[in-house]
Amino acid sequence: MAVRRPFALEEWEEIAVCRARGEGPREIGRRIGWSLSVVSPELRREFSQRSLPACTAVHRAAQRRSRPQERLLEAY
Repeated sequence: MAVRRPFALEEWEEIAVCRARGEGPREIGRRIGWSLSVVSPELRREFSQRSLPACTAVHRAAQRRSRPQERLLEAY
């Protein structure tokens, strides 16, 4: 499975501006150059009930990436 790079701070800022304008995930994806399948889950995760500042979204994404992942073979 290919690993994609995380959104840059500038991309999160553009996403926040687009959400404030009421644009949907498809239009946001076109503006920042990402597909709908990448943008949509991030919007659900970061903008579900509230509007997060871009720097907060970047910080939370970094925390999710850095948490230890349990390896499947070590789990059993």
